[in-house]
Amino acid sequence: MLAAGLVGALLWLVNGPLLRVGSVAWAGTRYTTDDQVAAILEPFKGSSLLTLDDAAVAGRLASLPGVRAAQVEPTLPGGLSVQLQEKAAALVWQTSAARLLVAADGMVFGHVSRTTPMPGNLAAIPLVDDRRAAALDIFVGDRIPDIERSMALRLAAINPLALGSKARGLLVRLDDACGYVLVPRGGASWAAAIGLSGTDQQSAVTASDIDAHVAAVRTLFAAHPESTVGWVDARNPGKVYWRANGPGGSDAC
Repeated sequence: MLAAGLVGALLWLVNGPLLRVGSVAWAGTRYTTDDQVAAILEPFKGSSLLTLDDAAVAGRLASLPGVRAAQVEPTLPGGLSVQLQEKAAALVWQTSAARLLVAADGMVFGHVSRTTPMPGNLAAIPLVDDRRAAALDIFVGDRIPDIERSMALRLAAINPLALGSKARGLLVRLDDACGYVLVPRGGASWAAAIGLSGTDQQSAVTASDIDAHVAAVRTLFAAHPESTVGWVDARNPGKVYWRANGPGGSDAC
């Protein structure tokens, strides 16, 4: 009788209303939308807390583009509490429509408006201004190809002093005509086409190849102060073309 009573009590707890999920709550979202989280958690309403697989729920939440990890905790009598840890931005991939936040694994997990100043926590990380026509097809949940991301980070990491420049840092631009282009952060108004785009070509680029392009720009700035230079075509390090600031100095390959 006692065993039967215990079994009955257990069945009542599992199937009864007391320990069923009646509410869900979450915290830790900044770039992950409430709709994304709710789509995963809301269907658990009405299910038993005793049969809930916390690890499986956490795994589903971690599959969201912006979520690095999730902690799921049942709360009595019938609640579900979730704490999310979002990914950190390693790169800002800017298109004509938005500034997309890219994690270290290449996942596009969020965006910030182009019409407002860059938030302080993002202002110091590398930025790629992607002006290619295909850039408009990049959305949250997509992944920036490893080769493109790696090349952008390698170019953004170049010390402006290595170019003979007094710029505070470098932005990387990418377009269909010129490939990768280096642009100084603040101050000088030049731009230098480096090329090196195209999947096959990028995969074969070495550090010495990039050094050759850097040396070509440095040689130019040694002969012509960067304040007088408007556009540099250094796609072929052995034969660099440049145009001065002012009329006729447009940056077109």
